[in-house]
Amino acid sequence: MKNLIIVILSFFAIILIPCIIVFIVYKILKKVKDNKKKRCSEKVEGTVISFKLRQCFIIKVKYNVSGKEYIVSETVKMKQEAIKIGGMPIGTKSTPRIGWLNAGDKIDVYYNPTNPSDALIAGNDGFNV
Repeated sequence: MKNLIIVILSFFAIILIPCIIVFIVYKILKKVKDNKKKRCSEKVEGTVISFKLRQCFIIKVKYNVSGKEYIVSETVKMKQEAIKIGGMPIGTKSTPRIGWLNAGDKIDVYYNPTNPSDALIAGNDGFNV
């Protein structure tokens, strides 16, 4: 009986606690992103100035609000697609949620009307894992 209790407590400590921590961090990050989406309610067309791979893809977009130029930079969110041969999955490939872009391409930017430097790139939603 004593060994069973130790096994259960060990399982809880090793498996459930990290899962709970990851879940809490995810919920906090989602809440922060949702709050930013609420603040950034005005839309303007921006121009991609860079779409580069560093340790991850980074996109920089310039946009103008009331004659003043701003730049927003974000990590590009990726989506996973299965690679299949004859219907059988053999792997995955990652593609940007906003598609492959080049410098000079146009993309929508949502900004905060009270603080135009606070902005989001349209369609770049989700979390990278």
